[in-house]
Amino acid sequence: MNSSLLLEIGQLTHPGRGRRTNEDAFGAYTPPDPRWQAVKGAIFAVADGVDGHPGGRIASQLAVQAVVSEYYRTPSPYTAESLERAVKLANAYIYRQARRAYGKMITTLTAAVVRGNELVVANVGDSRAYLVRGRGIWRLTRDHTWVAEEVAAGGLTPDEARRHPWRKVITRALGHRPDVKVDILRLMIQPGDTIVLCSDGLSDRVWDSEIWSIVSRSRPKEAAKKLVRLANYRGGNDNITVIVIRAKPPTRRPVAHPAYSGPALWEARRPQSSLVPLVQLAGGLAIATLIMMLSIYLLTSAPG
Repeated sequence: MNSSLLLEIGQLTHPGRGRRTNEDAFGAYTPPDPRWQAVKGAIFAVADGVDGHPGGRIASQLAVQAVVSEYYRTPSPYTAESLERAVKLANAYIYRQARRAYGKMITTLTAAVVRGNELVVANVGDSRAYLVRGRGIWRLTRDHTWVAEEVAAGGLTPDEARRHPWRKVITRALGHRPDVKVDILRLMIQPGDTIVLCSDGLSDRVWDSEIWSIVSRSRPKEAAKKLVRLANYRGGNDNITVIVIRAKPPTRRPVAHPAYSGPALWEARRPQSSLVPLVQLAGGLAIATLIMMLSIYLLTSAPG
């Protein structure tokens, strides 16, 4: 694995212009211990509570908390396996809590782990992950919705899906059943790449090309603000959450002082006068003359 990339992060959530409460949740965690960070990386998650009751808000919060906790509780260095296990355990926990106390508790979840130059994304529901690289943007997740399945089957166009009255019908979510199928994607990232996680409150109102335009021209914190502002300008009829993660090359630690600073290094740093070469030349000639005279003396004085 390559050296860890530095991550610049911007994150923001907003209830939207049309909602009084916010059922979205998000989280980000980077281990403070560099050794543990090298093993497990940094994790980011966005969840969107479903159905508009208190159960949805609690479900999204529990999903983020549980997936972060369970991911780091697993000592395995295999990122994809650990993340998938954490999402499944979060689902089981929400399902049990719903049956015990809260009734119906359903939420989407999209989580991403950046470990060195490895990116692993887990997805259940219709919150999304994007990769912005250069002049392109790629959707890394597939929406688990009725309209997305119809688009994949050719029954609807993307434009029809955006306006369809069943566009909010989710076919897969956390907390709905005791077990859940998790989509896992693994890829390698490079300096300059940006990962965007968001709830459907953003992706329903802002086009993919607009996400690329804003993210590629702004630093992560400013990009998060601009994306939320645009979604609200377009109506803001849902909760809006976004995390923008930019990968930067690792910085090299400067050497505080040279390992050796003897006379040779010191002389190399001193400014030289224009007379120095002449003095050095004269000294060299004097030494050569002395050696020649000494040689002649030894030859003439040697016994015959």
